[in-house]
Amino acid sequence: KGVLLGCDQVHVQTEHVLSDPLRWLALIEAHRVTHTWTPNFGLRLLDKALQGAPERRFDLSRLRCLLSA
Repeated sequence: KGVLLGCDQVHVQTEHVLSDPLRWLALIEAHRVTHTWTPNFGLRLLDKALQGAPERRFDLSRLRCLLSA
């Protein structure tokens, strides 16, 4: 359906995000992502990374859906 609607997708190597979970948010911001997903443990990793870098800020205003599966 994404192809039919002309939607873009951003794919990265898993290790790229696992090595620095804040890269996920940076990618969301840079590509103005509207929908994304993560395995359940991804939110834990992201929470820990955000706690370790409270000065980091991301514009996630385009994000409409974050699915945890």
